[in-house]
Amino acid sequence: MRQKAALRLTSRDFFQKVSENRFAIVRVDTGLGIRFNPEVIAHFDRNYPRQFLFGVLDRSRITQTEWWMDNFRTPYGPLKRGMLEPENGYYLFEYGAVSAHVNPPPYADTLAAAKQVIAYFEQRVSLRAQQEAPRSARDEPALIAPRATSDRDPFEVLGVDPDATDEEIRQAYKEQMKLNHPDKVAHLSPAIREVAAKQTVEIQLAYDAIRAMRRGRL
Repeated sequence: MRQKAALRLTSRDFFQKVSENRFAIVRVDTGLGIRFNPEVIAHFDRNYPRQFLFGVLDRSRITQTEWWMDNFRTPYGPLKRGMLEPENGYYLFEYGAVSAHVNPPPYADTLAAAKQVIAYFEQRVSLRAQQEAPRSARDEPALIAPRATSDRDPFEVLGVDPDATDEEIRQAYKEQMKLNHPDKVAHLSPAIREVAAKQTVEIQLAYDAIRAMRRGRL
């Protein structure tokens, strides 16, 4: 089977692509020669099939500070106080929000660099899998997404009108994800974490439904 390849992302398609999968790993650097370490792709695509998007982003092509602040956010807000643009390196996104970052040493295509990225992100991903899997499946490596429990209108879920613009819908989706992300209640009881996870899935399904209605414009 042919190994999955990293996509070359642009400022226009970045959020759409990163949000299409549960997880995304994006390498940020400068220049056309940016490469995504194939060992990282091999590990996560093998252990979590169909859960990941892999991409590279050339920072020299994005000059608007506002774009970086808008697209590289944690569930709680900007990356770091005073940081207007992200550092180079590999970023793990979950539901479109930055979950972790690692910047391996020079020669980032080496096996040693790949092991560093894998070890750092694997801890995060496997923990999330354990948190969201049913008790009978806690020893299984594959992620199990919680089922949505509502048939609400997708526009109602995102809190927008049906005639809202594509940009308004994108912003509403990002805001809802930020407000309802399970990380905000990670310190609370399993029951509350489960509710938060289901809400996040419902928001994602609503956004996907609207995208389908609008034939992928979002």
